[in-house]
Amino acid sequence: MTDPATRYLDLLKSVLLNMTGLEAELRIATLAQCAAAGATPDPLLLRDIRIAQADRFEALAARRHEGRHIRADHAGMTAAYTMAGRLRLDHLQTCLERVTVDNVPGDLLEAGIWRGGCGIFMRGFLAVHGITDRLVWLADSFTGVPPPSHPVDAGVTLSDQASLLAIARPLVEDAFRRFDLWDDRVRLVEGLFADTLPGLPVERLAVLRLDGDLFTSTRDALQALYDRVMPGGYIIIDDYHALDSCRFATDAFRLVRGITDPLERVDWTCVAWRKS
Repeated sequence: MTDPATRYLDLLKSVLLNMTGLEAELRIATLAQCAAAGATPDPLLLRDIRIAQADRFEALAARRHEGRHIRADHAGMTAAYTMAGRLRLDHLQTCLERVTVDNVPGDLLEAGIWRGGCGIFMRGFLAVHGITDRLVWLADSFTGVPPPSHPVDAGVTLSDQASLLAIARPLVEDAFRRFDLWDDRVRLVEGLFADTLPGLPVERLAVLRLDGDLFTSTRDALQALYDRVMPGGYIIIDDYHALDSCRFATDAFRLVRGITDPLERVDWTCVAWRKS
């Protein structure tokens, strides 16, 4: 029989991705389409939407599993707390388990948090395992991705997603409370990475997860925090294959620092390496 901790973490991942509420998302999207067209929604279609729109449901479930862009999942109407997808959450759990078993010291930090889903999962992992000597740090501007300021980022256009990506700090705090995981072991850091991360009062990190999209955001986070990752700790780069700017920043940093630890491909976009 699966142990209670594993059951809790599996359910937590499903709820964070709203895998348990995909029918509701399809109903909302269908109602919005009907409203836009001035049509009357079919109540039987809404009731049986998983069967009536089986292909659409399966496509939505597959994108959520793979962590494909949530904009394809009717944008702001999604109830998911993370864009990471199931594969990346499973990998994050593996990293947390390994640093725990191997007694790698340090806190957990994500830079670029959206609705806070990965942070909620990390705090849930600590809670269910009774781990009290680690903090969860979550850094974000809480106003969306800043305008590109480096030539490498010139082609990165995220302005069309500004309202989707800008999640206010109180909403993130409320999300933690909904899961009964908001406490003094969660630290929110508000502002641009270049301003907040260098002076962050964190000496040791066991897991560093970066989801800042831009070249500058990725570079600034690595420069400020990489040396604080302990041997045996993990560095996770969410947008490595999705955005050239993020990949260039990561590759340049690894080259300049002489980092030869192999990159592990997590899914279609995310990579990670374990610090030797």
